[in-house]
Amino acid sequence: MVPLLLRGFLRRTATDCDPSVHREPEEAYLTVTRRRRELRRFAPRSRDAQHLQLVLGLSPLRTSFWLMPQAILAAAAAFVGAALVKRYPPAHVITGGLLTTATGFGLTVFLAPASPPLLVATMLGLVSLGAGLALALSNDIIMSSVRPERAGQAAATSETAYEVGTTLGTAVLGGLLVSWYTRVSSTGADGLGLPADLLDRASSTLAEALIVAGEVGGGTGSLLLAAAKEAFTEAATVTGIAGAGVMVVAAIWALVTLRGVSANLDLAEEHERQVH
Repeated sequence: MVPLLLRGFLRRTATDCDPSVHREPEEAYLTVTRRRRELRRFAPRSRDAQHLQLVLGLSPLRTSFWLMPQAILAAAAAFVGAALVKRYPPAHVITGGLLTTATGFGLTVFLAPASPPLLVATMLGLVSLGAGLALALSNDIIMSSVRPERAGQAAATSETAYEVGTTLGTAVLGGLLVSWYTRVSSTGADGLGLPADLLDRASSTLAEALIVAGEVGGGTGSLLLAAAKEAFTEAATVTGIAGAGVMVVAAIWALVTLRGVSANLDLAEEHERQVH
C-alpha cells in the first residue's frame, strides 16, 4: 500500500513540472527520484556489521575500522561523479554507479562464515561508491528539472522518496534476511535435541542464537552456533543476490529513461528563456 501511495504522490507532483528542452522533466524527475529510493532501499550496512561482529566475532572497535572505507568512498563518490559527468552523459555515470552497487551486492556469493573482513569491507565499499555516484547526480538532475518556483516541491519530493525508501529497504530486505535465517537455522538445529523454546529463540535472530549457544554450552552449543552462523551467511547471500538483481534492473531503466538528459543544461533556466 505504501509504495502505491508514494508512486501516486510522485506522479502527481511530477505532472506539475513543465516540459524541458530535450525531454519532459517529469520523466527525468520521477525516474531519478525512484533511483534514489531504490538505492537506499537496499543498503546492506546493518547486515554486514552483524556479520563482522556476530559471525566473525570482531569487537565494536575493530568492526568500525572495517566500516570506515565505505564512508570514505561514499563521500569521495560525489567528487568523482562531478568529474565523470564532465566527460560522460549523466545516464552513463548513473548507470555505472548502479552497476557498481550491484557488483558489491553480488560479491555476497563468496561470503562464508570464515570469510575475511576484507571481503565485507570490499562489498560495502563498492555499494557506497556506486550509490554515491548515482545519488550525487540524481539530486542535481531533480533540482534542474523544475522551474525555480517549484524547487521546494522538488526537494521535498526527493527527500520524501529518500526517507520512505530507507524505511522500505529495512522492511523488505530485512524481512527477507530474518525469514530466510529463521527457516534455515530451524532446519539446521532440528537434530540437536534442543527444547522447543530454546530452538525458537535460537532461530529468531543470530544474536539470540549466540546467547542460547552460551547457555547450552558444550558440543551442542558449538554445533548450534555453527549452524546459526551458516544460516545467517546463507540469508545474507540471498539478500545480496536480490539486491543485485534490483540494481541491474534499475541500471537498465536509468540508461533508457535518462537518455538525453544533460548535466550541463539547467532545464529551469532554459524554460525561463523560452517563456520570455
